[in-house]
Amino acid sequence: MLKGDTAGATTVEYGLIGALVVVASIGAYSSLGGSLRTSFGGASGCMKAASGESAECPQLP
Repeated sequence: MLKGDTAGATTVEYGLIGALVVVASIGAYSSLGGSLRTSFGGASGCMKAASGESAECPQLP
């Protein structure tokens, strides 16, 4: 009776894989967030300096 029923086990395995992908994605996005914020902040400062709104353009690493 229960010997041939593996559909539930497969569903649970796919659910665990999906959860692992979500956790890995959140980790990657949070680690990249700081560096992207720094890069875009520097570019924004240079645009403001070019338009005359700001006096300096920060140097990007």
